[in-house]
Amino acid sequence: MALFTEQWYKIQEAARSLDIGDNLLRHRKREFEAVASGDRLNSDEQEELKRLRKENRLLRMGKDILKRRTSRRK
Repeated sequence: MALFTEQWYKIQEAARSLDIGDNLLRHRKREFEAVASGDRLNSDEQEELKRLRKENRLLRMGKDILKRRTSRRK
């Protein structure tokens, strides 16, 4: 992405210099811009979100189990 952000290459020029297709580079550029703007999570943030959702689900299940146990004792 430095070719765009620092050296102001056009997509075709950068793709040619990297020996990849224009469309692939356009796609990667859009992903990079989305992450940089905060519209999309990067891979580390996606993994953390996945982990936190799982943890949250397990905590809710534990809370529900405890609620049921205490309601049965009354």
